[in-house]
Order: sequence, then structure tokens, then C-alpha cells
Amino acid sequence: MPQPESLLAQIAARTVAMAGPDELHFPACAASHLGPWFIEPDYLRQALEELASGVWVLPRAATQALDENGDVAYHLTNDGIAQFSLVGPLEKGRSKFGTSTVRVRQALRQARQDPAVRGGMLLIDSPGGSVSGTEELASEVAAFAAVKPLDGHISGVGASGSLWPGVQVRRLSASPLSLVGSIGTVAVVRDTSGQLAKDGVKVHVISTGPYKGAFAPGSEVTDQQLEYLRGYVTDQNEHFLAAVAAGRKMPLEKVRAIADGRSHIAERARQMGLIDAVEGQDAAMVALRAACKQKESTMSVQHEASPGAVQPPLTAGESAPAPEASATTQATPPAPPTETARPPAPEAQVTPPTPSEAAVVVIDLVATTKADVQAECKKFITAFGPQGAAWWSEGKTFEQAQALHADAIKAERDRLVAENAELRSRTAAARGSPTPVSGTPAGGEPGFVSTQTLTEKVGPNIARVAAGLKFAKKSE
Repeated sequence: MPQPESLLAQIAARTVAMAGPDELHFPACAASHLGPWFIEPDYLRQALEELASGVWVLPRAATQALDENGDVAYHLTNDGIAQFSLVGPLEKGRSKFGTSTVRVRQALRQARQDPAVRGGMLLIDSPGGSVSGTEELASEVAAFAAVKPLDGHISGVGASGSLWPGVQVRRLSASPLSLVGSIGTVAVVRDTSGQLAKDGVKVHVISTGPYKGAFAPGSEVTDQQLEYLRGYVTDQNEHFLAAVAAGRKMPLEKVRAIADGRSHIAERARQMGLIDAVEGQDAAMVALRAACKQKESTMSVQHEASPGAVQPPLTAGESAPAPEASATTQATPPAPPTETARPPAPEAQVTPPTPSEAAVVVIDLVATTKADVQAECKKFITAFGPQGAAWWSEGKTFEQAQALHADAIKAERDRLVAENAELRSRTAAARGSPTPVSGTPAGGEPGFVSTQTLTEKVGPNIARVAAGLKFAKKSE
């Protein structure tokens, strides 16, 4: 945005005075600060006045460059939420007084590709910034939100250019006293030719076209030049309005109606559709964590019957292979005809993945953290023993595992009943005197089994049958 030359000169002189030789990167600095801005006008005016007067002191730490690897740091919470800050004026290059949109873009891209990051939070306290770099930042925000949950929270000010990336998130909230809005684009020029003429100074601009050299300090600003600048600002603002309409899913005409440059307190902004909720940052983080968990719980699970193996993707027309039966199931005879057999648990339908998903295998058992996975597996093992771990790894639900366990107990009960009936028959035949009975004593040769030995063997089996019957009845 063109600024008064005297004010810019004061700012430049004071910056040189405050910064050391190694801290001045004037070409990059100029590229960051000059040009049209999406910014709240009162903030810009006060900031420039304070900077020119020396109230705003250059922060030394803000001049540090990226590390040697070019990595951009972002805060990562213990549960995998990456936090990105948009604080102060937004400028494309490295900024001494605000946020570099380039660095935030790099951080978003790095976090989007980081498997440890489950989602992200954009923390906004910004009046806006330069036009240059804002659209690119908004595109990077949208790219992150398309892969992982990304929310935004305004604490203080979320105005003008900071709304462009801010409205691209999944959910945007603001603290109760935050100011939201100031949608629009501004450019300011000063025509000082009249004042200079009174001082006897006339400025001549030699250029190759009517707009080359327009707005040169001290030159006359013509109506033709103003119309050109107005069209330039309007064209940029149309991009801004379209981005807000797309991000907030609002009709363009509705956005145009509220884009009058005013800022609004949070509740009013919510009523206008600019934000989703009025709440504190903690509540916003709770909502984001819930969204991350919901997204993870709906991701598909692909696996083979054996734990830890990866099932190759199915092609069209193929069906999932039947899981291998456990040793207990294989050794179990069919249920007696007097009982109604339980129908097998329905298998989950397998949807063939698209070609783009063929190389992607997502493993998630409705447990979203390591602690959840451990607790879910322990629940299966506690209820069903070692076989429970196998059912859990095969993706069985707890209800399906209960049905399988009950079936296994009924089958074991039937086997024990048949075995005990045989043992009773052999016991009855052996009573009174030793009778040759098929068996193998400790010596390894066929011999005699006494009545006492048979009774000792039958007793525990009867107890096991009683326990099995009790459990099976409870499970039905």
C-alpha cells in the first residue's frame, strides 16, 4: 500500500538505527512490507505511528533465520495436535513484527506429511497483512484440511487478510470479545503536489506510459490514475470475497453484503456466518480432538487372518477369504440335534479399494491412541483368554467374540458329556474287581485301570461340564 514518503523514511531510518549490520536484509524486508494490504486500517495507522516514533522496538529474536535443514517448527501436543500461529501482521517474507506466511506454509506442509500429527489448530490473532502470499497460505490451509482435521480459533483479532486462510479450516471459533471481519482491500495514496507547489517545488515524472510512475511522491494524482488503482484493488478484493464464500460455504452475494470493512464482536460474527462457535481455546481444542477421533474411527481396516499380516487389496469381483478356524473350532463336533444352532456372525462386507487406495493400508481398530488399543485388546483377553487376542486381531467386535465364545463352550460341553458317558460305562464295568480296560499306565504298556482312577478322572470333567453349562446359559 503506498504510504507517506516522510513516514516511510522515518521508519527506514529507525530500523537501520535499531538493527545491526547482520540483521538488515533490506530487499527481503521491502518485499515483505510494500504493496497492497488486506489489513484493518486503524491497526496499520497506529503501528506505523508507533514504529516511526520509536515506541515499537525491533525484536532481536525475530530476525533469526531457518535452521540449516530448513525445517519449520510448530508446537505439537502430546496427543498429536499441531498448532500454528498467525499473530500480528501477515507478510510474505521473514517479518520482524508479525508472521511470515511462507514459514507458516512450510510448517503446514511439514505437519501434513508427518504421521505423528493427527490434526491441526490455526491460532489467529492478526489484523491481516499484505496481499502478497495470503492466497498461497489459504491454499496450504485447505490442502491440510483435506487430509487431516484442521480447525481455527481467533483470540483477539481475526480481521481482513487473516480471515482468508482462517475460513478455509474445518471449524472456526472465536473468543467472546474477539473482533472478526473487516473484509476488504485497501490502498492509500497521498497527493502532495499542491503542498509542494506552494513551496515552489514541481515534480516531473518521465515515463513510457500514463501509468508508469503513477503516484510518484510529489506528483499530481489524476482521476485516470485513481480509476486504475480502484480497479486494481477491486479485482484483488473479488478473489478475497470468493475465498470467504467458498470457505464458509456462503453465497457470494451474502459475503458481498457483509464485506463493508466493519469488524464485529464474536457473537455477531457467528450470527453472520463468519465463524462457527463462540468459545475459548480449550473448548476449541476439545472439539478438534473429537473430530480427530471420529475421523480415525471411520477409517477402513485391511488385514489377513493371521495377526500382523497385511491383506493385499481385492480386485473387482473377488471376495474376502474365509478366516482360518481355530484349533478349538476344528476339533468341535456339530451340536446335538436337540439344540438350535446359533447362526454364524455376519462378516463385514469388504469394499474393493480404488486404484489410488490400493497401496494404502490403514490399520485402526476403532481405537485412536496407543492406550485405547491396549485397553481394547486387554478387554478381549480378560473375557476370552488367549483366543480373545486372536479374535481381536481379526477385527471381530466384542459381541461377535461373545457369540463365538458361547458356541465354543457349548461344543466343549457336548464333547465332555459324551466323554463322561463313556467313562461312566467303563467305570460301571470295572466295579467290584479289576477288569481289563483299554488304557495306558505309566509304564507305557496296556494294562488295568482301577475304579478309583476312573472316578478321579470323571470328577473334574463333571465339574467342567457344570461350569460350561452355567456360562452357556448365561450367554444365551
